[in-house]
Amino acid sequence: MRLLLLLLAASVLCASPAVAAGPSFPCSKATQPDEIAICADDHLSQLDRLAALAFTEVKRGSNKAKALKAARYGMTARSACQDDKGCIFSAQVELIKSLQDLGATVTLPDWAESGILPGSDSSASEEADGLPTEVGQCANTTIKRIGSRFADDINANPDDGSAVQFANDGWQISYDKEPGLLHAEVGDPVMMCLVELPKDCPPGDDRGKVYTTTDLRTEESWTLPDSQHTCGGA
Repeated sequence: MRLLLLLLAASVLCASPAVAAGPSFPCSKATQPDEIAICADDHLSQLDRLAALAFTEVKRGSNKAKALKAARYGMTARSACQDDKGCIFSAQVELIKSLQDLGATVTLPDWAESGILPGSDSSASEEADGLPTEVGQCANTTIKRIGSRFADDINANPDDGSAVQFANDGWQISYDKEPGLLHAEVGDPVMMCLVELPKDCPPGDDRGKVYTTTDLRTEESWTLPDSQHTCGGA
């Protein structure tokens, strides 16, 4: 959490008017995949500047604590995107909208309101509603259920493993007690990223997709398949 807030504070201190080139942070110091992707895209850079300005505006008012919470979620979501520009776009738009709800007067550019990053086929609404379909793609959703493989209580039996269901109908299952799920709660916003697809599957059986999920409240991540068995029953 402290790192996220320090990064955001640095962005705010370096924030420049919307007409300036580059994002709100110095690209010469960019080391993370999401930062490098933003530096390479003028549209993402513009959204980064707007987010920094919106945060500064809200933080100066009575909603400072809520602004910090929104920024924490937004930067965790952006980081989980790695270098996926469509995913970063979605995370940036959601952060700005959250800050607008808290009183920020900045406005999204028309091209961002359309929900599509120029030069990309990705849309914020599509990513938020469904499961990612290609390795490297991410989606925003929330936790719908947390339990074991056989019960709604994850702590019911230590040998029952873990299971989590998401609002976009995604699942992740483990034979072990997943530490990140022990701290997660129903309703938590998460970022799901597809990291592996099963191979040589029988027709109609695509079990075994593997996702890395980041809980944007706890900032914990876990990597698990969507089924107890991969395709073909193995």
